[in-house]
Amino acid sequence: QILNEMRAAGIVESRRGKFGGYALARDPGKLSLLDIVQAVEGNLLQVNSSGGGESGALVNGALEEAFAALEEKMRRTTVADICTTPRRPWRLH
Repeated sequence: QILNEMRAAGIVESRRGKFGGYALARDPGKLSLLDIVQAVEGNLLQVNSSGGGESGALVNGALEEAFAALEEKMRRTTVADICTTPRRPWRLH
C-alpha cells in the first residue's frame, strides 16, 4: 500500500519479474523527507484540534509552531542526507 502511494507520487518506480522490485525514481539529493510523508500521509503536520477557550488556543498555537519547525526540517532533509550522514540525534534547530 505505501509503496503504491509512493509510486503514484513518482517517488519510486516498480519493476516486475525475477529481478524486479522498487527503486527510487528521483534523485535522492532532491527528494525530501517531507515529499515522502506528504505522498503517504497527506498533510500529516496539520493541527486539527478545536480546543476551545484560551488554553486551547495556546495549545494550538504551540502545536502549530512545533509542526512548522518539523515541516521545515523535513523539507530541508533529503534522502541523500540521511543515507550519507553518520547517525546522530536529530535536532530541529
